[in-house]
Amino acid sequence: MMPSRVRSEVFDQSSNWETPRANSQDFDTLVGTAEESMNSRRSQDAEVRRDVQVRNPTGMHMRMCSALVTLADRYEARVTVHKDGRAQGADSILGLMSLGVNPGDWLRLTAEGPDAEEAMEACAALFDRRDF
Repeated sequence: MMPSRVRSEVFDQSSNWETPRANSQDFDTLVGTAEESMNSRRSQDAEVRRDVQVRNPTGMHMRMCSALVTLADRYEARVTVHKDGRAQGADSILGLMSLGVNPGDWLRLTAEGPDAEEAMEACAALFDRRDF
């Protein structure tokens, strides 16, 4: 424990510190800039959706999940697979397998990001293949 004289000196020195404060105009400018940036990013990163049917006779098994994860990883867009009200990102093989996708099931794919269209085309084409 510090002696009381030392504690009071430390306290007195630290109480003289002033933290710079932004004025309200700076704050409004900062908030406005952040909102404009988010709105422009949203317009660039529009969500793309597509419904696909699983044509593989064995459903969505480990190899197909692995191929989807590998394919989706090539793009900056975030790809998500939706089935019966559940959603799973295409970045987890086990997560995709947990959806329990059977042959003939309909899925909704969504992609959001700068290259969402390209990612969607590639991932949707994977579901049309029967050779896994």
